[in-house]
Amino acid sequence: MDDIYIILIINDRYVRWEIVNEEACFIDIENMLKTKYKIEKCIIEMGELLINIFLNDRILDFCKKNKELTLRVTTKDKTYKLSKDIKYLEMHDEKDGKKYFNATTSFDWYVINNVNVLNGNTEIMGWDGNSSEQCVNNLEFIPNGMFNEILFLVATEGEETVEILSESSYHTQRNFMSKTQNEGFVYPCVYTTLKDDTINLMWSETNSNGHFGISKLIWSNGMASSLQIDLGGQYGLTQFAYAIVDEPENLHLIKKVMESDIFLKLINNCYLSNGDRFNRKILATFRKDFWRYFLDENNNVIEPNYDVERV
Repeated sequence: MDDIYIILIINDRYVRWEIVNEEACFIDIENMLKTKYKIEKCIIEMGELLINIFLNDRILDFCKKNKELTLRVTTKDKTYKLSKDIKYLEMHDEKDGKKYFNATTSFDWYVINNVNVLNGNTEIMGWDGNSSEQCVNNLEFIPNGMFNEILFLVATEGEETVEILSESSYHTQRNFMSKTQNEGFVYPCVYTTLKDDTINLMWSETNSNGHFGISKLIWSNGMASSLQIDLGGQYGLTQFAYAIVDEPENLHLIKKVMESDIFLKLINNCYLSNGDRFNRKILATFRKDFWRYFLDENNNVIEPNYDVERV
C-alpha cells in the first residue's frame, strides 16, 4: 500500500507536510487536525472545491498526480463563508435538531460556490420556514428569520450605532474585586440581573476603570436576565454584564421597547448558541435610535412600519 503526501496550508500562514495511506478519508484529516493541531472547526478547500470533511470521501480520489494533495485549512470560518457566493442557506432551530439528530441543537446547511463575491444574492429559509433573498456578504450576522424586519434596524455605513458597554474592566478575577462589601471594596459592580429584578453584585476597590457616572441600561448573561436602569451611573459591570449607553431620558423608553413582545419576538430570531436573552454583539449593530421605531407619538409600543424610509 502506497502513501499519499499532503500539504496543509493553515490560515494562509503555516505550511505542514503529512503522510497518510491510500485508504485514508477526509474524516481522517479531520481527526488529525483535532488531535495534532487542536483545530476543532474549520473549512478545507482544494482549489475550487470546498471539502465536506465529515463525509467518507477517499483522499486518493482527489489526488491529481503522484499521490500528492494540497489542502487549505481555514479556521476563521464565519468571515470565510460570508465572503463566498452562498447560493442557498437553510436554518433549523432546536426542535429540528431534536427531530433529526435527537440533540438539543440548532443547525444550518448551505450551498457555497467557492468564489469571492461582494454583493451576491442568497436564498435563505429561516426557522419559520419562510424564504427570503438577501445579500449576506457584508452582514455582520445572519438572522434566523424575520430578515427584512431585523435588517431594517441594522445601521448602514456611516450611521451611528448603539453604544454598548461590555469591557472586562471589573473582571471578577482581578485582585481589586471581592464577592463581599467591606471597608475597602465599596464600589458595586453588576454580576447578574435576574428575572425577579434582583441584581447580584460584586464589589471593587476602584471606580477608575470606567462605567461609573454613565447613564445606562444594564442586563447580564442568561435567558432570564432582566433590564435595569442605572440613571446615575452608580454601577460598574463585570465581564458577565452589559449595558446600552444613552441619554437618561431615553433609558426607560429603550427598556419599555426591549421588554415588549414585539421586540422579543424579533430578537429571538437573532438567537445564537450562547443562550443570552439579549446578545450584545447583535444590538451593537443596530442604529442608535432603533427603539424609536417601536413607539407611537404617545410612546406606546407598536409594530414598526418596516416599509418606511429610515430618517
